[in-house]
Amino acid sequence: MRRWPLSAVVHDMVQRRCCGACYVYRHYLDTLSAVPLDADDEDTLDLPGRRADTDTATSVNLVTQKEVAAILGAIFADDELVSAALQFAESIEHIMDFTVTRALNTLFSLLNKTVRNVIEYNFQHSDFPLSPERVEQYVTKRLLVSIIWAFSGDANSICVRRWVTSCASKPASIYHPFLPAAL
Repeated sequence: MRRWPLSAVVHDMVQRRCCGACYVYRHYLDTLSAVPLDADDEDTLDLPGRRADTDTATSVNLVTQKEVAAILGAIFADDELVSAALQFAESIEHIMDFTVTRALNTLFSLLNKTVRNVIEYNFQHSDFPLSPERVEQYVTKRLLVSIIWAFSGDANSICVRRWVTSCASKPASIYHPFLPAAL
C-alpha cells in the first residue's frame, strides 16, 4: 500500500499548533484529487486485467478520487465532525500513547481504502457503476467508521460507546447510521 509523505506535514502542524488541522485535511484532499493512489504500487501491475500504468485506468481512477475528495471536502470544510472527534479522542484513555499524527495517518489510510473499494467496485461492475448518490452514501458511512476506528480503535470500549452515542446525538451534516445497543 502506498503511503503519501504526510507524516512530516502532520507532525509539523501538530507541533506548532499555530495552524488548524484544516491545512492537513486540505493537503490530504488536494493530494487525493491529484495523485493516483496506486501510481507506484508494484502489486497492482501483476494482477490480470488491472494495469495501473495505463492512461485510461489512471484517468478513470483519478475521476473517482476527485469525486470522493469532493464529498470528503464538504465534510472536512465543516471542520466540526473530524476536528471534534480528534479533540475528543485526545481526551480518552488509549492502550497506546495517542498521537494526532498516527490518528490522522490511520484515518487517511482508511479513507484511501474507501476510495480503492469504490474504484474496484466500478471496475468489476463497469456496466452499472455506483451512482454519485451511492458513492456519497458509501463514503460518508465509511468516514464515520474510519473516524471511530482511527481515533479510538485502541481505546476502552466504554469510552468508544460513550463517544459514538455523543456524536450520534448531535445534529450533523451527514447521516448517522443506526447505532445498535450492542456497540
